[in-house]
Amino acid sequence: AGLRGPRPGPVLPGVIAALVAWFAIWPTGFLTFSVPPVWRYLLLIGVLVWLLARDLRAAAAGDFPSWYGPLRQRLTFWAIVSLVLIMSRLISWRYF
Repeated sequence: AGLRGPRPGPVLPGVIAALVAWFAIWPTGFLTFSVPPVWRYLLLIGVLVWLLARDLRAAAAGDFPSWYGPLRQRLTFWAIVSLVLIMSRLISWRYF
């Protein structure tokens, strides 16, 4: 018994989000696709916000326990704060 209820959700959107996040943080890009560092973190923040919205909808529908939504909000908030601090350091070093 994991966090999910008896209704299995679609797997493909989660896999796509994981791949986008992986491509965003990969240092040299994927094959010849390369994104500057600050933009990588912005892309990762966008994926985190999208995943948060998806998880909050699932928690409201009863797919997750009641404590999951508030915990997910706090964890996402602090992850985004950390990424913004990293981005601000990169911008101050003019590495964007």
